[in-house]
Amino acid sequence: MSAWAAVSVAAMGASLQAQEGQFREIDRIVAVVGRVPIPMSRIEERVQMLRLANPDLPTDSASMDGIRRTLLDSLIVEEMIVQAAERDTSVFVVEEDVQAQADEQIRSVRESVVSELDFQRAIRESGFATVDEYRLWVARGVRRRMQQQQLFQMMRLKGELYPVPPTEQELREVYEAVLVEQQNNPQRRPPTVTFRQVVVNARADSAALHDARARAESVLVRARAGEDFAALAQEFSDDEASAQRGGDVGWFRRGSGMAKEFERTAFRLRPGQISNVLQTSFGFHVIQVQRTEPAEVQARHILIMPSITERNYAEARSRADTVAMALRNGAALDSILRRYHDAEGNEQTYVEGAVFENLPPEYQASVEGAEAGDIIGPFATPRAGGEKYVVMLFVQRLEAGEYTYEEVRESLRSDIAEQNGVSRFLDYLRSVTYIDIRY
Repeated sequence: MSAWAAVSVAAMGASLQAQEGQFREIDRIVAVVGRVPIPMSRIEERVQMLRLANPDLPTDSASMDGIRRTLLDSLIVEEMIVQAAERDTSVFVVEEDVQAQADEQIRSVRESVVSELDFQRAIRESGFATVDEYRLWVARGVRRRMQQQQLFQMMRLKGELYPVPPTEQELREVYEAVLVEQQNNPQRRPPTVTFRQVVVNARADSAALHDARARAESVLVRARAGEDFAALAQEFSDDEASAQRGGDVGWFRRGSGMAKEFERTAFRLRPGQISNVLQTSFGFHVIQVQRTEPAEVQARHILIMPSITERNYAEARSRADTVAMALRNGAALDSILRRYHDAEGNEQTYVEGAVFENLPPEYQASVEGAEAGDIIGPFATPRAGGEKYVVMLFVQRLEAGEYTYEEVRESLRSDIAEQNGVSRFLDYLRSVTYIDIRY
């Protein structure tokens, strides 16, 4: 068994130590939140996890007392939020999701040990009588995290939790504090580039579109007749990534990157309902919604893509050449974007501060040595189902260096505003919650 797994399991089981002497020493009530007591053992759990992450954690009594008080405050905050979530009728945690996440967490620990026997031995040494008892403990932690996440999500949707913008002085103070913290290891900005782009896609001809729609309609008939949707996706869908999962595209929100018509259709469906055939820039889809939340949908789909011929690609390359020539001759980029850009494919038109090393290889090669104002391309870029063609207006290059206040100001403002909003909510919870600290 690895050292990490041994400490992880031991830390998670700290509250269930079997020795009676230890139990008398640590299992005493240190706070009451509402009607829920917080025992000392929960603080010791957090201490163990801190030691796992930081073996150099201080051991002297004064330092440990400060650490324990800080951990107690975090436990009080957690309990306040969980109780608020339990009172909010719009917060609903799906038990299947809880168990799935708990299984994944247990699987991760189990895979880090040599054998099943080692795993069970570690569970017993941690104070759990059985693996099932350990699993219940993990599931409880997962459930509480999901309750907290959903509460904040629902409050934001209802406008009850909102950002509180910081003052300029507050921004400056946070920035200076970060600089002090990073004196010995300042965070450096990697090389970045900014550009605008027109992305031109190849379009199938009418015969290929007709054939693809007919195949999608045939699959739809079989799905509505009661055939297993996941099996149909595995057999027929041209979306290879989701087809392997029975067409499952997971949970997604509005504006999260799905094609607009796909998103609109999915959010109109009820769980179990199957859509009509709909067309996007990717092809023809049949969608089945599995579960819904107020702001999210989990769905499967079957994608039937029309055949793209070499002639279709040649026509796309020709349109991209036309775009490049027009821009070099002074045409307005916005009018070119409206006419030629693949907006349905959710292709970005403005890319700001992209880290150079994270760009696709064809982008890196194209912007190497480019200067502000250069028109680059067209060049081919691979996409799902084929390739597209990019014409780029290069805007700016920033070499590696330390972040300036101006560069981080807006991201700092956003982060602090969110923190301020949460702090205001927590202050409210403290004012309406009975809290008795006995540490």
